[in-house]
Amino acid sequence: MLAAIVHLLLCTAGLAQAPALLTNGGFEALKPVGPDAQGLVVGWKVGDPPQLPEGWTLNSAYPGEISIGTEGAHSGTSFVRLQATPKNGAHLYQTCEGLQPGQWYRVSLWLRGGPVRLQFYQYFATGPIVTASIGEARAPADEWREYTTYYQAAGGDFLRAAFAVEAVTGNAADIDDALIEPLVLPPV
Repeated sequence: MLAAIVHLLLCTAGLAQAPALLTNGGFEALKPVGPDAQGLVVGWKVGDPPQLPEGWTLNSAYPGEISIGTEGAHSGTSFVRLQATPKNGAHLYQTCEGLQPGQWYRVSLWLRGGPVRLQFYQYFATGPIVTASIGEARAPADEWREYTTYYQAAGGDFLRAAFAVEAVTGNAADIDDALIEPLVLPPV
């Protein structure tokens, strides 16, 4: 009987996982969108068919072009392609639920093309939004490469943060399998 209880506990332990800090990082879940009279969605040119990855937001202050690619995805069936304009970078972002003040996180994604900048828009109880740049990466246009960096959520009156991927001015990049994971660090 004791062996059966221990076995049951071990089998169910793997089911209790922390909620994902970033949803739809593989860009598999898509939603149709309706462009305006100029053929734009919040200032962005959207691919054909017009669709966006669920859970992600186009930054209307930094518009560009976005399309969903299906041929040659790193894993799964789709990825996102960002194209910046010659005048500004193109920012795609997602608000991350559950980031803890002062906690370190591992941030990774698979990239083809670029360069891209990885950033967090940080929101506070008082004061302005602060953008934390956590790295820039590029890869060959015909080869997927993994990029990993780290982010520490701000302390003080930190409320939340949004993870942003920016295709740098005048460049295009394919992005797939974005992931944010908390790091367990030993006490110093």
